[in-house]
Amino acid sequence: MLNIGILGFGTVGKATFEILQERIDVIEASVGDEIIVKKIFVRNKNKHNYDNIDANLFTDVISEVVEDDSVDIIIEATGDVGVVYEGIKVAIANGKHIITANKEMVSRHFEELNQLANKHDIQLKYEAAVGGAIPILCQIPKIRELNEIVEINGVLNGTCNFILSAMEKGMDYNKALLDAQQAGFAEADPTADVEAYDTVRKLRILATLAFGVKVAEDEITREGIINVSKKEIDTSKKNGMRIKLVAHAKKTKDGIEAFVKPTEVEINSVLGGLEDGENAVSVVCDNAGELVFKGKGAGGRPTAFSILSDFLAIACK
Repeated sequence: MLNIGILGFGTVGKATFEILQERIDVIEASVGDEIIVKKIFVRNKNKHNYDNIDANLFTDVISEVVEDDSVDIIIEATGDVGVVYEGIKVAIANGKHIITANKEMVSRHFEELNQLANKHDIQLKYEAAVGGAIPILCQIPKIRELNEIVEINGVLNGTCNFILSAMEKGMDYNKALLDAQQAGFAEADPTADVEAYDTVRKLRILATLAFGVKVAEDEITREGIINVSKKEIDTSKKNGMRIKLVAHAKKTKDGIEAFVKPTEVEINSVLGGLEDGENAVSVVCDNAGELVFKGKGAGGRPTAFSILSDFLAIACK
């Protein structure tokens, strides 16, 4: 029997639980064992609808999950860094495998988390922290075995891509942002997205893995989309270009060059062809050339897909 503890039951945590229940027979057959969700941590139990879910699964005391000796795997989907990060460290010390979608936590504590995982001989997986449903992080080690990765380019934020796509269709920034929030792409406070902090965190994780050296957040030049004007977008379009929030990292003779900023890309290119919440990553290698990964970069179920892919990678070993 494999027991799971879930931290967070918002859009991503709930979608993960639902897919797990919907496909439990297939997943258990793949794993070769029974799978039980033992406990779910939420900040406020009164905010959740428990229709068709046993209310006794829920707790607002994180230690009841991370210190439960019967829990084998923790799925973290809170987006929190403070209390949850401390809980994750406790869980690792207690020998629990960790799966997280929390790009801020992984980016801020990347080296420490990986060192703790190695020390306690547990698996730490964070595919869902970068690119939503796109299986990019799991491919990087495989690519590096036979290649030197020299450059990465990507569109890694569904909110910004949604807003820029809407502005191309004639919408002003504020209306596009409101539509992104109503569509579930943007948070009530969209600062992390539109000011490019979210993309910087994702690039920090991706570049550190790809180049095998620490690429810190403060080493990445950052510019968000809030100052992109409708006039700039229209001019780019007339010239066969589109403006995208591009994440770029490249090996140079002086080290790693990295930035996130609104950038013109050719309208018929991989990045230029992205619409709404789509993401894409281009990985340039010395042997394989350019490898492109594309898919849904946001949303509950696409992100839950990556979480459960990590779960299968752990449980099927």
